[in-house]
Amino acid sequence: MNLNNLPAGLEEYYRYAEAVASLDLAIKLEPNEAYLWDWRGIVLGRFGRAEEAISSYDRALELQPDDAGILDNQAYALLTLGRHEEAMANWDKVLEIDPNHSNAYYNKACYFALQNQVELALENLQRAIELEPERCRELAKNDSDFDGIRGDVRFQELLAGG
Repeated sequence: MNLNNLPAGLEEYYRYAEAVASLDLAIKLEPNEAYLWDWRGIVLGRFGRAEEAISSYDRALELQPDDAGILDNQAYALLTLGRHEEAMANWDKVLEIDPNHSNAYYNKACYFALQNQVELALENLQRAIELEPERCRELAKNDSDFDGIRGDVRFQELLAGG
């Protein structure tokens, strides 16, 4: 099938369907590979199927319970469903496993910014930037999660490197 001739949006759907089908086949062949379940969760999450994504992450975590990356991915899916406390518990566990996991700090900063908990947002963003300055500053520049604190001088200083 030539995906270039599909209407807008349909091409993306077919790629998504292919990705899920490929992962399901791979999982059928290797059901105990946590990374396959993790990738399945990522793909499902990107297409708005967060409940199914969480189930995939649950299976991945049964296989690798202390995988910070899987926990971080699952936390994001939990957050999209409004399960904030569970997401925060995941991010806290991520940071217990890997205190240098910048993505967990960044995601916590986003969450706190959206909750207008400015001090906690800045504290977590600062830690994320300390760990990965270029990437986290670049992400935060355009991340709408920070719109509520964008005018804060401390936020501006973090982005400027000061």
